[in-house]
Amino acid sequence: MHQRWPTTRQQRAQYEQARLQAADLAANIESSVASAVESLRISILALQQARQASRFFTESVRKEREKFQLGESTVIDQLTIEGLATQADLSLINAQLLYATAFVQLRLETA
Repeated sequence: MHQRWPTTRQQRAQYEQARLQAADLAANIESSVASAVESLRISILALQQARQASRFFTESVRKEREKFQLGESTVIDQLTIEGLATQADLSLINAQLLYATAFVQLRLETA
């Protein structure tokens, strides 16, 4: 004989399975959001440091040019500091990209 309605035991098992799936999903969401928040926090710190380094090297380039004009430094000194300033600017761009990516990931996880 084929039962048309699930038994109480089947209903309890289906309910328990759904409850476990919901708990697992909630834990996964919580973990994903926490990870995204931490990534955003780290990216903000990296962005702040990159901005500071970029400002520092921009000022260093200006000072090195003044020293060069006064005959107190060489072209090699000037090129070296300009190269470091370029690296700092590239690090700033990378930090901005990481921040934007972390921000979008957090929005995705919390939407």
